[in-house]
Amino acid sequence: MSQFSVSWLKHAGIRLAPLLAMDAITGNKNGFADGSSDVIGACIEVHRHLGPGLLESTYERCLAHELTLRCLSFQRQLVLPICYKGEHLDCGYRIDFIVAETILVEIKAVERLQAIHTAQVLTYLKLTGLDTGLLVNFNVPVLKHGLRRLTRKQTLSVLPSSCDHESEAQLRKSKV
Repeated sequence: MSQFSVSWLKHAGIRLAPLLAMDAITGNKNGFADGSSDVIGACIEVHRHLGPGLLESTYERCLAHELTLRCLSFQRQLVLPICYKGEHLDCGYRIDFIVAETILVEIKAVERLQAIHTAQVLTYLKLTGLDTGLLVNFNVPVLKHGLRRLTRKQTLSVLPSSCDHESEAQLRKSKV
């Protein structure tokens, strides 16, 4: 981020601490080239204020407000039609957010992320042609345990970070 950008953000009253806090999650001092670090920072800020235990729709509305405060363009609750034999069919799929026309964000408020949630985001990435998706489960004490950054290059065999050791052992046995 340039010095001009930082000065402008401070002048506009936008706090930079949440953007810097993402380094603890990603371990990447420079952030991601696709801008997903900014979205992660917004998610952290929402979780910091609300904590776990609310409905998915509440987190969605608050994240929309936070993205607006950060001047990040986004679309919300986009219909995702399926193209089947040249016909576009509305099958009821909805994307929670697409931020800056490049990052898909799927919000959850569940006890634990499951493989089906990861598969959902990877499928949405494939259908939209986007490269990066964030799967965010707000129903965790610390957001880094509910956050997955996914790319279209990943396979569907990715384990959610909040899996228990028993599930991991079962997956390893099934791969042998």
